[in-house]
Amino acid sequence: MPELTGRHPSGDAAFSFYTELPFVVKDSDRLRFGRQGELPLFTVTGEYDDTAKNHCAAVCLTNLTAALSAVTGRQLLENGSPQETFRVYHGMVGNGPVASISGAWSRYGKERGLQLRSRPVRNYADVQEAISMGHPCAILLTDGPLEWHWVTVTGWAEGEGHYTLRIHDGWNLRDDRYYDLSSRPMWITGREYYIGVYEHD
Repeated sequence: MPELTGRHPSGDAAFSFYTELPFVVKDSDRLRFGRQGELPLFTVTGEYDDTAKNHCAAVCLTNLTAALSAVTGRQLLENGSPQETFRVYHGMVGNGPVASISGAWSRYGKERGLQLRSRPVRNYADVQEAISMGHPCAILLTDGPLEWHWVTVTGWAEGEGHYTLRIHDGWNLRDDRYYDLSSRPMWITGREYYIGVYEHD
């Protein structure tokens, strides 16, 4: 079964994500980025290992900002730079483990005159709705006590009894990894992220 196994910075917990889906896809959806085939300005934890530790929360916030920039066509990154954006977010949330990132998202927007909002996604159907609205999501996964990892959700795919989320895992400059909801690690919490007032608020 094709998969990528990533390792938590502590070295104690493994997070396994598919690199290729091991089933026939019956239905799927993903965020539509500005130019066809062009990924947002994503970043990865390895860029900051010299200055930060367990920093997937700040990386995830940066990638949410990059994804929403690409979806909306608005430049939301600090000076157009994922590295500068990471430094801003890391200054807010620090090193991990970090249990919540929505406050930093709102603060980042407020300090820049943007109405950045978020709301909970509690299940697969919530994520499907968020993606259909063009809203990236973030979910917090766990493989043990305080062995946490934040990932950015950019789509979903299902088939043959499998329900997966298309993710940017924070370790690779791609968004074509898949998290199977029936496997470890476990989904702790999640939210969708967007600009302005959501019609269901």
